[in-house]
Amino acid sequence: MSVRGVNKQIVMGRLGVDPALNEKAKIPVCNLSVATPGRMEGTEQSVEWVKVTVFGKTAENCAKYLKKGSTVYIEGRQQTEKYEDKQGVTRYSTKCIAGHVVFVGSDNPKKERKEEHHFEDAEDGFGTPF
Repeated sequence: MSVRGVNKQIVMGRLGVDPALNEKAKIPVCNLSVATPGRMEGTEQSVEWVKVTVFGKTAENCAKYLKKGSTVYIEGRQQTEKYEDKQGVTRYSTKCIAGHVVFVGSDNPKKERKEEHHFEDAEDGFGTPF
């Protein structure tokens, strides 16, 4: 069965924790947790956390140059995985598989010069070109 459509996700926000790089896999894998704006609740805005997985050289660069609080812009695709927890209950986990990552500006507002670093892999780690 062939499904036609578009699966594109754009995420921009700040990292909630330092990037976690798994170099033991065949291809380096880096997991990010990105804080993005959520719904307004009264006068306060909630935070929506987006899980992002990055592969290859881009994953290595994320682990090397990003840290908690870094601002990132990510383009990728949404993927949902189904699994069973320890109690045998079916659970679902949704994340963004990154194809393009931009390190946005400086985290220090006193710095005058803003820099952007673009990283993009030809494949997303699953053999699927972007």
